[in-house]
Amino acid sequence: FTVTAGVRYTGDHRTMRSGFTDIVAPLFPPGNATTAPYYAGKSASNVSWDVSATYKLNPDTSLYARIATGFRAPTLGEPGAGIGIQTTRAETTISYEAGVKADLFERKARLALDGFYYDVSNQQLSAVGGASNVTQLINATHTIGYGSELEFEVHPVTNLTFNVNGSLNITRIEDPGLIVAVGGGVPAGDASNIAYTKPNGFGGTNYYSDINGNPLPQAAKWVADVSLRYDIPLDTSGKLYVYTDWSYRSGINFFLYESKEFDGPALTQGGVRLGYTWADGKYDAAVFCRNCTNQIRTIGGIDFADSSPSRRSRRIS
Repeated sequence: FTVTAGVRYTGDHRTMRSGFTDIVAPLFPPGNATTAPYYAGKSASNVSWDVSATYKLNPDTSLYARIATGFRAPTLGEPGAGIGIQTTRAETTISYEAGVKADLFERKARLALDGFYYDVSNQQLSAVGGASNVTQLINATHTIGYGSELEFEVHPVTNLTFNVNGSLNITRIEDPGLIVAVGGGVPAGDASNIAYTKPNGFGGTNYYSDINGNPLPQAAKWVADVSLRYDIPLDTSGKLYVYTDWSYRSGINFFLYESKEFDGPALTQGGVRLGYTWADGKYDAAVFCRNCTNQIRTIGGIDFADSSPSRRSRRIS
């Protein structure tokens, strides 16, 4: 039985002075000028810690558990049209993980399985877009994540290696009343994905979406990889090999809000490689194919244009 612990103190202070003070007038038309403050500073300190334990059931199997905290200092963001220097609150995290690692079948196979849970307080997020292409920094009260990971590798026969790994990842923003503006124009009569409306400062209307309960952007719920390799030793001390690998991820959300226009469908990609390696792997020559099924997916987007309403975020009181 082994226990490991650690502690760390962090002190952070940062300042920013905006260069926009000298070029506001020529850069932005009247009414869109960057607003104060042009100078900002933030200080924060934190004590984070980590405790882990491992218990060896037998020479081939171990159980482990870990609890850890983390810290991210406040962020200062560049100003844009109508926005002075931006600041966020400090971000803290506590995470839990437990699992098992084992060698199986007379060490012809390895298995690792775990479960995890984490809670990020005041997570720092970015809302990007708007007619002026402003990146706005915001804090979410909590972001919850939990899931499980599996990795299994086996050598069923000589020179054959099979590997499979995958994970379940659930993420959720928990901040009732936190909303972001929907990029692009949304017809006033279309209530889909519109939680709230609010007149903006440019004579138009911003459409807002409540992001409480949404997953984090680019956070696929399911991820999996499978690979297979077979080596053919040669008398010349080198060896031929054939290798194939396949990966899968479920659909993703591009932005903080959810929209049919801005989500990425599930993606499956496969590859094949035929090669020759020699000098104990120092040299390798191969022909290969990536994305052999020619599957094409959009993996990101831009949700603003010059004519779109300016994007902002605000909290409902």
